[in-house]
Amino acid sequence: MYSSTPHSWLALPKSARERVLCVDDDVNVVLTVQRILSGRFDVTAVVGGAPALEALRTAESPFAVIVADIRMPDLSGIALLQCVRRMTPSTMRVLLTAYPDRESVSAAAEYGDVYRILAKPCSPDLLVSTVEGAVRRHHELRAAESAAESGPPDWNGAAGA
Repeated sequence: MYSSTPHSWLALPKSARERVLCVDDDVNVVLTVQRILSGRFDVTAVVGGAPALEALRTAESPFAVIVADIRMPDLSGIALLQCVRRMTPSTMRVLLTAYPDRESVSAAAEYGDVYRILAKPCSPDLLVSTVEGAVRRHHELRAAESAAESGPPDWNGAAGA
C-alpha cells in the first residue's frame, strides 16, 4: 500500500513537479501507475508506444522519467526506450514487465540503457521510490550537460584573482 504520510511536495503546484511519461498497452496499468504517481509528479499517461513517441515529440520540455511496459504490440518497450535515449538522453528510462525473463532483461539493459527494470505487479512504494531515484539521476545528467555546454573553467584567469 502506498504510504499516506504527508510530504512537503504535496504543496507543489503541478507546474513545479517533475514530468513523468507512463506507457503501457493495458489501460488499467496506465491508470494505476498514473494514480500512484500523480500526487508527486506531473504524469502524462498514454496507451501504446506510438502515442508515447507522439507525446515525446510534442512535449514542451523533456520528461524527467519514462515508465514503459516492455511488451507492447505496436512498439516494444525496448525500441521505445532506444528512441527516448536518442531524443532526450537525460530522460531516465524505467521498464515494467510481467515477464522478467533473462533475454528481455539483457536486451533492455544493453539496448535501452534503462535505469531500472521492475516486475509487474510492483508495490506502489517501490514504484514511487524508483521514479524519485530516476528523477535525481535525471538532474545529475542535466547538470553535467549544462557544465559541458559552458566549457571548461578558466583556470588562468582564476590564478591572478
